Amino acid sequence: KGGIIAFILEPSLSLASTIGLEESIVLPRGPTIFWIVLKIWLELIKDMKDTMIEYDGVGIAAPQVGVLKRIVVVLNGKKMVTLINPVISEREGEEIDVEGCLSVKKRTVSVKRPAKIKVDALDENGNEISFIAEHYYAREICHEVDHLDGILIVDREECE
Repeated sequence: KGGIIAFILEPSLSLASTIGLEESIVLPRGPTIFWIVLKIWLELIKDMKDTMIEYDGVGIAAPQVGVLKRIVVVLNGKKMVTLINPVISEREGEEIDVEGCLSVKKRTVSVKRPAKIKVDALDENGNEISFIAEHYYAREICHEVDHLDGILIVDREECE
């Protein structure tokens, strides 16, 4: 649980602004506020998963649903994986493949991505996770992390 508290209570933001309240509102500290904030994050993640399914996507980032937080959800086979504050700490190889995007409708582009990556993140329960992703799964994660950094597939299009 400590990981989620550290993520939610970002050092540069007050708790009120982190959960979308006015700065002037003073919130009490303690377990009650932790559970309120946790519930908000879990609802956001559920909404992201529902949106991804509704639009037949294989990944989605919080900025795509209007929330400027570093959260992504990606499909790994049939399992949805939530990554909070994901960091790609290692990259290996290169592959070029065609990508589409929920934010860039009716357009696909060729994009160069690493063939293999190491990802460090928190899962939706606040646990630290670290894993290797390869090929299509690595591509999905890189694509969604790009959204967190304000980058779209059209910004990475490879000229042929």
